[in-house]
Amino acid sequence: MTEPVRRRRPALAPLTLRLVPVFGVLAVTVCVAGLVRMRAALEAAAPGLGPEEQDYVAQFTGDGVRGVLVVTAFFAVASAVFRVISRAPRSPAVLAAFGALSLVYVIGLGVMFGMNPVAASLELRRGLATHGLEFTPSLVEPAWGRPALAAVLICALLTHVAAVFALPARAARPSAPAVRDRPPARGAALLLLLQPVYAFLYVAVTAAGILVAESAITTVDWYHRDHGIHEARQVIDFAWEFLLAVGVFLAVCSLVWAAFGLRVRRGAASRMPRVTTWMGAFTVLYLLVLGVAGVATPLGETMPDAGIAIRVRPAWLAPVLIVVLATAAATQLAGLWRVVSGRPRPPRDAVQDA
Repeated sequence: MTEPVRRRRPALAPLTLRLVPVFGVLAVTVCVAGLVRMRAALEAAAPGLGPEEQDYVAQFTGDGVRGVLVVTAFFAVASAVFRVISRAPRSPAVLAAFGALSLVYVIGLGVMFGMNPVAASLELRRGLATHGLEFTPSLVEPAWGRPALAAVLICALLTHVAAVFALPARAARPSAPAVRDRPPARGAALLLLLQPVYAFLYVAVTAAGILVAESAITTVDWYHRDHGIHEARQVIDFAWEFLLAVGVFLAVCSLVWAAFGLRVRRGAASRMPRVTTWMGAFTVLYLLVLGVAGVATPLGETMPDAGIAIRVRPAWLAPVLIVVLATAAATQLAGLWRVVSGRPRPPRDAVQDA
């Protein structure tokens, strides 16, 4: 009996992932330097400030310190997470997690720019202006603050994107494989190919609800009938525009998942590491889109003039949309899980030898 020799999957450890803490140190350094520079400028202007302005300046300084702490915590967590991922075997599940966390990391980089204490100088100027004191940003804001932090964050973004593209399009196939990759579980591709159906259902149900609401405008007992009908028609027009924007975006996302589904039908996830990584990243984006579509439903409480919308919308609209979007999310996650949960199995000749 010949015992199959199992190849160890290479770890996902490109140099770019190891640079995350370096960019974190640089970002924190820029934020701290900017805060120190602004604090020195505020202390120099302190003699011209009254007690109320002094309290506002102290509050602003505290907010700046909290911003620095948030930036520090963000890069500390990102460094730890990507360090663990870089040492993990390059399995489909790890690649999908890497893609999902990468998108979260990229979004966080944009948020971190807003945490820069230098960027708060505009709010400082507005706060002091309420007390009749002219306080231009150039008085406290170092000219290098925003460009320096932007440069660090852009470099962090580019190097992380390079880490994603450093993955091969297909895993290297050994000359004499001892293990044979199992294709995705049955139904994985089908679950992904169903996403355009849910996008169509969302658009169809929403359009039907808007049409019902439009026909109910004249049946509502408005306090000022002409004015009420006019505002209700404006709400309906806004609902159509909102449906067009969300529907197009949702349709594009669902078609991307359909393309993933077609790709999944062609082979195992371990044979397409880059596709698996992008599937993980796109999962985060797709779930965000579904969440926004579920919370900000047309004719819902979050829309402008919600009081008017509630009076004309059908009662079934919001529950049906929630069911459609929740089902879309559940089937997408189930499809992704089926894709990445496949495990290698021994080839037929090894089984026969046993």
